Amino acid sequence: MGSETRPLHVLFSPLMAQGHIIPMTDIAKLFALRQGVQVSIVTTPLDATRITSTIDRHRTTNITIHLLQLPCSEAGFPDGCETLDSAISLGMVMAFSKALTLLQQPFERLLQRHRPDCIVSDTFLPCRRQVGCTETGVQRVQLLPPMRLQRHRQVLVPS
Repeated sequence: MGSETRPLHVLFSPLMAQGHIIPMTDIAKLFALRQGVQVSIVTTPLDATRITSTIDRHRTTNITIHLLQLPCSEAGFPDGCETLDSAISLGMVMAFSKALTLLQQPFERLLQRHRPDCIVSDTFLPCRRQVGCTETGVQRVQLLPPMRLQRHRQVLVPS
């Protein structure tokens, strides 16, 4: 009777902004190097194009990208503008924030389908703050990727 254990599944959920998704993807790739760890990254189709090539170069089969469509029109954010980088006014930033909040239900459905063991989410994702161990039994860690990497750079490369 061989008992097969399933890999630890860590789901990364970065903010849809270049300065957040790239560092969070780098952190996800480090997790994927560990034996017995399955990594998923949740993002929009537009941001997936930003990270696909770096994941492909990583040559690992244990990173999966899950796509969620940002509900732009429902939030008053222009269609096709799936990232914070696209917001050129305070009104657009507010609409983008509303679109992120509208991702709560799709994100919860994704969690129910894939059942990760841990969620590593961006601090600026309001709908991810509400998901935690009490509702889903999933452990959650919040990161602010640019700040973490900046701090590590300062430690490794003193000025």
